[in-house]
Amino acid sequence: MKRFFLLVAVFLFSTELYSNDVTPGFYFSQSLGASLNSDGLQLKTNISYKYPLFNSESILFKSTKIEPAIENKLTPSYDNIAFKINIEPIAVFDITFKAAYKRYFTIIGYGFLYQDGYDTNKLRSTEGNVSLNNKSALFFNIIPTFKIKINKIIAVSSLDFEYVNIFEDRYFLEETLFVNMYNRDWAMKNDTLLLYEFKKNFISGLYSEYIDVLNRQPGSGEIIHRINYIAVYSMEYTSYNLQFTGVLGHYLRSMHFNSWKTPYFAFVVSYSKK
Repeated sequence: MKRFFLLVAVFLFSTELYSNDVTPGFYFSQSLGASLNSDGLQLKTNISYKYPLFNSESILFKSTKIEPAIENKLTPSYDNIAFKINIEPIAVFDITFKAAYKRYFTIIGYGFLYQDGYDTNKLRSTEGNVSLNNKSALFFNIIPTFKIKINKIIAVSSLDFEYVNIFEDRYFLEETLFVNMYNRDWAMKNDTLLLYEFKKNFISGLYSEYIDVLNRQPGSGEIIHRINYIAVYSMEYTSYNLQFTGVLGHYLRSMHFNSWKTPYFAFVVSYSKK
């Protein structure tokens, strides 16, 4: 059986919710992640420049910054290169604007997958009846995030509004969100985390994901809701940091998976340095 390689992005959460003063300069990070149900492998590379917005000792303002970045995500199915800018005017809120060019390729047996509608379930081919294609697409995202830490309890909630243009009026599988979409369509993803800081370098808790396609017809199946347990362990060194993130979850609602009968697994290793 030929499996169509996918990856649902893991929410990579930094333990430095209220960080120290932002040091101006270039920052580099890279992560390798794998997931099961949906199945995937992704190498993510990010180069950014951080610049502090305010010179303040207040806990609400000493981490404020503006951070333009170039980001690349490489999977067996596509290469996605994006320019993004993150603005954090206060410690409890930030917003990210992102524009991306995604190129799907079939060179190693994967690629862009057309669908017949919002409720079509074409994921993998057992008899060669699913056509995979080379294809280019544009993606635009606006992602506001709210976050707060009270003692050792951390709460984070983000809304990711995504617009996509594939330059032809057809349905397709949007692999990052893992939902069917249409040309010039909108999707919304909500990530909500409630975490506990057991140690300075270890946090864990509950992680809820909700995804909906905003232009879908009423009654179609394109809503995903998944509840997860997430754990993040960090190792800080003089010149670089390592982070290990594990996720175990179940689907409360999904057209592609059998709810509680289908567990979700993901593991990500991240490296970062200034």
